[in-house]
Amino acid sequence: MRPRLIKPGTRCIRIPPLVLVALAVLAVALAACGTKGAAPTLGPIQTVKLDSAGPAATAGTITLTPVHAARFQVFYLGKQLPLTGARTPAQLRSGGCNGPLIAPLTDGNPSPAAPSASATPAPIATVQPAASGDAMQVAVEPSATLTVVVLARRDDPKAPVVACGQPLSGKRQFFDLYPPDVGTNGTARGIALLDPIIATRVDVSVRSTNQTTQPTGWEVTTGSCTGTKLGGGQLSGRAATAQGTIFATVDTHTWWVAVTQTDGERICSKVGG
Repeated sequence: MRPRLIKPGTRCIRIPPLVLVALAVLAVALAACGTKGAAPTLGPIQTVKLDSAGPAATAGTITLTPVHAARFQVFYLGKQLPLTGARTPAQLRSGGCNGPLIAPLTDGNPSPAAPSASATPAPIATVQPAASGDAMQVAVEPSATLTVVVLARRDDPKAPVVACGQPLSGKRQFFDLYPPDVGTNGTARGIALLDPIIATRVDVSVRSTNQTTQPTGWEVTTGSCTGTKLGGGQLSGRAATAQGTIFATVDTHTWWVAVTQTDGERICSKVGG
């Protein structure tokens, strides 16, 4: 493949002619794109303790680990593919046009074939539409091994690949999507944008301290213990573990973590103390 790397800053913002304004705008553009298009630097891990003092019956920790992730926008035949209703769905694969599926980038992707009794199905990466609604966020490390694939039609396991392509690296860049039978010897049918971002992996490890109550779920909220929910999941058993992904950078000023119990009680702690 012959992908086209973005020159630092040029795709993020158009530089105006005035020199002083240009310098200021360029600084903002580079900060937004990361260092030469690379992913932003990962921050420190935050571990939050849940205290079972008083009437609470659950104790343990919730660990928030910054991780690299990626955001993708896909264009085919001159138009951006919508996340919903795409006639030619897009997906992310590993290692080439026919490589293993990593995650869907639009709807309309056929369900993976059922594995044989002796095979272990490959896990699909966590995905979430960006707040802008025009990009898909994927919990995967940006790299040159990723492949964006466009299928001929939706909801068809036998739909052929009509375009695919790989980036040169894990840095921010546009790269071309070519027909798989001719590759870079043909004419690009589409283009994809890879944008490295920071996500947060959430690891929950809690236990019940009595015989009558157990944890039922976890949440990360913003603003307060009962603020806007950023992510969460279910817990089961007196000793419970879980993992999740939040497509945002850890905020030690506004984030809270919480665990709910079978008795309805909510045990909260603020991230960062």
